[in-house]
Amino acid sequence: MSAPNILLISIDSLRSDFCSFLNDSERTMDFLDDLAGESTVFERAISPSTWTLPVHASVFTGLYPFEHGLNDGETILGDHPTLAEILVERGYTARSFTHNDWFRTSGMARGFDHEHTRMPGMVQHGFDNLRDGVRDRDSSSITKGTKQLLEAVPVKARKAFFRHRLKGARTVTKAIRRLKSDDAPFCHMVHLNDVHHAYRPHIDYYRKFGEEGLINLHKNVLYQQELKRKRDGIETGNYDIDEDRLELMIDLYRGSILQVDAQIERLVDSLIETGEYENTVIVVFGDHGDLLGERGRFGHGSPICDELVRVPLLIRDPTGQLEASRRSDPAQLNDLYPTLLKLIGESPPPTHSLPLQSDSRDAAFVHYRSGKLNQSSDALDFPESEFPPFKQAAIWKAPDSKLVYYPDEDRYRHDEEMNTDLLPELRAHLENLDPVPARGEKELSANVRSNLKQMGYL
Repeated sequence: MSAPNILLISIDSLRSDFCSFLNDSERTMDFLDDLAGESTVFERAISPSTWTLPVHASVFTGLYPFEHGLNDGETILGDHPTLAEILVERGYTARSFTHNDWFRTSGMARGFDHEHTRMPGMVQHGFDNLRDGVRDRDSSSITKGTKQLLEAVPVKARKAFFRHRLKGARTVTKAIRRLKSDDAPFCHMVHLNDVHHAYRPHIDYYRKFGEEGLINLHKNVLYQQELKRKRDGIETGNYDIDEDRLELMIDLYRGSILQVDAQIERLVDSLIETGEYENTVIVVFGDHGDLLGERGRFGHGSPICDELVRVPLLIRDPTGQLEASRRSDPAQLNDLYPTLLKLIGESPPPTHSLPLQSDSRDAAFVHYRSGKLNQSSDALDFPESEFPPFKQAAIWKAPDSKLVYYPDEDRYRHDEEMNTDLLPELRAHLENLDPVPARGEKELSANVRSNLKQMGYL
């Protein structure tokens, strides 16, 4: 067999308990249910953090979040070889595709030739470009802004009837074009945001789960956007979620999963069409989950909990090193780094991650550092004492065997889910970490900041 291709598919905000190949009571994945039968399915996969940037930095480096230190988009990854850098040295073509701008920050995707997907219908971006073009007498910005405003009209019209183009469609189309044109071996990383809040699937996918009319669908999307704006109030207990709106929100979430499942099928079909399917390692994972009203919360970030860190992970391995099966031992997303390198015959650089084809772990670990950690108290909307601790770490062995710890306060979370006997093992993990010094810092660009703000991160 020649050097295998690698197709990494990352799905933002996808919880494991909503995946039908992991939960028989769901019906969210027509295609992935079948692919799971040809794959190694990790039933207890754990994300190393609770949001996109630190998670993918760990996937691409094998480092835990407290080791790579990427948390704000401005800190630049230090001198540690990324997955893409190693693959490129081995003769691979490495590309990444997404419209999530975290991938354009921090050097976390270093080595990938990144192809950013511009999303149509961004009215504010159009106004900003037009304003800047007039101010600076820049004809290219004026043209760009005008084009964005004109194309927004049909986009908004389709959105009014929930018949908009799918979030991931443009990203997948770009990836398919490259799959058909790139010479093997290649490594393509495709990150899909269809399941990221606000949940707004195409009406055809929502209708598999609910029958609400358009007015109520729009009201629910607007409410989700309000929850994003009120996230600090929710975190501090100063804003209560309306439980009467959750059933529809959850059905929209389910519809979003079915929608992304169809996009993944398009990607895999293109591999079959090009004859590369039997020589391509396919990895599908959720980067983290979302809270859907549990614990009085919405979205992701804090606190560390199963709804945020238990994610789907499957690997279809045509090399035969990983057999089609189901595994119940804990696995971490950062374990993909040594696993994929060993699959292509490469010796992985030393990290605390484990190759899944040869090793199994007794415990998984999760790190969380809030972006508010370095902010002054004057910049916070609520007193710091009302927020969950800004730095958290956790050990996870099983649903009934885990512990969340607050290192800066040297205390653990007190609730019935916690197993305090795990504290020495968690402390030992933290003490044995090997932090990589950053290369420096780079301020986020205006465009990146605008994109991240629109997604609810800033």
